[in-house]
Amino acid sequence: MYMGNDSFEDSGSTLSHGFNEEDAGFYVTIHYVKGGIKIKATTNIANIKENTNTEYPRIRELMEDFLNNGWEEVRPETVGALTSGEIISTPNGNLYWHERYQIEDMLEELQQGNEVFMQYGGNLNV
Repeated sequence: MYMGNDSFEDSGSTLSHGFNEEDAGFYVTIHYVKGGIKIKATTNIANIKENTNTEYPRIRELMEDFLNNGWEEVRPETVGALTSGEIISTPNGNLYWHERYQIEDMLEELQQGNEVFMQYGGNLNV
């Protein structure tokens, strides 16, 4: 799996969204930007621990509505990635990974009102 910094145009991506588009979920909104996606929290994130009965919610809980509608959580070893960071794929096969997983907690960042960037990592269908 390639995890470089090439642009979408050079990567053979089958990206179905244009830049500056977004998909809204219950806990997060996905913003499609050059080089990846930015995840922003909705106001519902304040209650995620109570709603999910999980002390430490992870990407599965944050993006449950996306993951139940064609997105997938990808295990790094299935795509040959040497990372422990979160990897997700869209219904059309685009992979995104959280490259800052060792220095930032995705949930904590979102709860503090910050964005989380997930870098484009290739396409499963190419």
